[in-house]
Amino acid sequence: SLNWAGVPNYTTLTPLNFEISPTTSFIHLGLMNPNVLRSTVSQTGMTFFNVGNWPATIELVASTTTAGGSPWTLGTIPGIEVATLQGVWNTIAPPFTAFSTFLTTNTVISQASGNYSGNQNGSRLPAAANATFWVYLTLPNSSVSAAENIQVRAQAVYP
Repeated sequence: SLNWAGVPNYTTLTPLNFEISPTTSFIHLGLMNPNVLRSTVSQTGMTFFNVGNWPATIELVASTTTAGGSPWTLGTIPGIEVATLQGVWNTIAPPFTAFSTFLTTNTVISQASGNYSGNQNGSRLPAAANATFWVYLTLPNSSVSAAENIQVRAQAVYP
């Protein structure tokens, strides 16, 4: 641009970067004996760091990803071959009563008080900050005894 005297005036603009980085690729649930326990809180959480230069809100979606296909689907009520998976942002492993938002194939955005919020949240996470995500799994009413894989995808979006 030119100023009032016709002299060039340059301003450097830093590109916006919405980027999160997880500490691990897996949230461990441990082994479950469905004859003893039908639900569990994850043994580990997944910490997400905002490595971008702008606040980011974390959007979450889940799906089954078992090799060769899965008989399970994800829902909001356990049923025949329907598992439920819920998530919460918290600094330490929360009790099962802290979970209220389901992870399904529908994308859900974290909120400051609401979706997935515990004593942390994934809403407007400042640059260089982090938050830890935990899950609560309830097994479906089924006879499948093989290992099943469930994927939770996280994406940074504009606050």
